[in-house]
Amino acid sequence: MNIPNSMQAIAISKPNEELAVELIKVGVPKRQPDQHLIKVEAVGLNPVDAKLIKMGLDSWQYPHIIGLDAVGIVVDCEKGAKPGLGKRVMLHASMLEQGMLSEYIAVPSHALIDVPDTISASTAATIPCAGLTAYSSIERLQLHEGQTLLVEGGTTAVGQFAIQMANFLGIRVIATASPDKFKFVRSLGAEHVFDYNDAKILEHVMAITMERGVDAAIDTIGGKVTERIVYMLKFTGSVASLVEYAPIDPKLLFRKSPQIISISLGGVWLANDMCAQLKMAFVGNKMMNCIASKDIKIPKVIDIPFEAQAVSEALQRQLDGHVFGKQIVKLK
Repeated sequence: MNIPNSMQAIAISKPNEELAVELIKVGVPKRQPDQHLIKVEAVGLNPVDAKLIKMGLDSWQYPHIIGLDAVGIVVDCEKGAKPGLGKRVMLHASMLEQGMLSEYIAVPSHALIDVPDTISASTAATIPCAGLTAYSSIERLQLHEGQTLLVEGGTTAVGQFAIQMANFLGIRVIATASPDKFKFVRSLGAEHVFDYNDAKILEHVMAITMERGVDAAIDTIGGKVTERIVYMLKFTGSVASLVEYAPIDPKLLFRKSPQIISISLGGVWLANDMCAQLKMAFVGNKMMNCIASKDIKIPKVIDIPFEAQAVSEALQRQLDGHVFGKQIVKLK
């Protein structure tokens, strides 16, 4: 394949509160011996992308290309390396390096996840951050068949994957959502669904659990919602926390003695943990097989053009939490 010398990318010139990005022209990255060069087809947008634009990282060089989830075709790699030339792959990349929202990326070979021929680039791009986060949350909560899981934010991409995974394992799921999405969330496997604005949600959950409380919860919302979740936990229950949360009443913490677990895919790169990176790729391959066999449904794909203004607006919607589905940037 003829690889050009330059490419287009969407980047920031500096961290900014406005989520301003620009379409730039830069050189195609040079592949190192332990890397694959990928021609990008699709990039999934995540809330963390917007947060990183606002704060930046000390290690970043500017302009900095944004985006952490990518799907594309292998166009250059070491002789005999797997996946080979022409294979479609996906990955959740390191936030320490240049991002994925560009026409070509050079990425660590060991982190790549094979995408079956039956799965499109857009479908695959819904999975890395959301799907792997859902898996990590359930794994670290150490739930067993018959236990009860509360998913706060059942219509988020992470919530949708988590409900299905928990249901597959025989875990009872209680979820929150807006009333117009109740039927959809139940179709994923939630046994009970409540309006996240319902003032009596604590009473409902305690009644369902015979006043004991849920065994664990996945918190995709954070803020003051986390304290509400702790009220709904059993004694020594656990919360997988995906986002920042407000201070929790010390008396409540003493009474419930919860375990609050921080979930961070980015940590596998920040900690430079090769075993965790390999496991992430292994789990990703398992998820690909589940998607291919239709055992797991993906969130609705929302197409976003490869344009600066469109990406900036999509990131703002992502940060505001007004996205039902997964926003995917399709590259030309």
